[in-house]
Amino acid sequence: MEPQPVSAEQIQAQMRVVRRDFRDSVKGVVTNANQMFDWKSYVRSFPWISIAVAGVLGYLAVPRSLKVIAHDRENLEKFLKEHNLAVAIPQTPPRRPAPTMLGSLLQIAGTAALRIGMAYATKLGSQLIASRFQPEEPAPSPGRHPSAGNGSHRQRTQSKPSNP
Repeated sequence: MEPQPVSAEQIQAQMRVVRRDFRDSVKGVVTNANQMFDWKSYVRSFPWISIAVAGVLGYLAVPRSLKVIAHDRENLEKFLKEHNLAVAIPQTPPRRPAPTMLGSLLQIAGTAALRIGMAYATKLGSQLIASRFQPEEPAPSPGRHPSAGNGSHRQRTQSKPSNP
């Protein structure tokens, strides 16, 4: 028996069915992948296990408390002798005398004078900068007064005939 020849219309119909099934399959895979990586869906589905996992992670994230061992002088000397260690005790720097009232007043006055001086210097500096960047006014031409103008303001005088 020979297989019957398949027409082009039948092949096109089969391809449409395959494409539709493939599209549905891809949508299902994407939906499942999104659900698999959505941690909120796990919390909704397994709330008690989620609480337990969060507790374990919190316990592991918090650092352990330090164990403080109080050493007395005898144990420290014994330890140093066993390990042939020497300890150099640093000298403490000399203490500064407590500030006096006069010293405090001088410090306050010095700070105030410094602030006043800085304010004055800032004001002078800003005036200097402003004067450097102001546009200059044009100088009047020599021999003419700046308000003289171009002469167009002069009135013409008409001579009236005199009556005898």
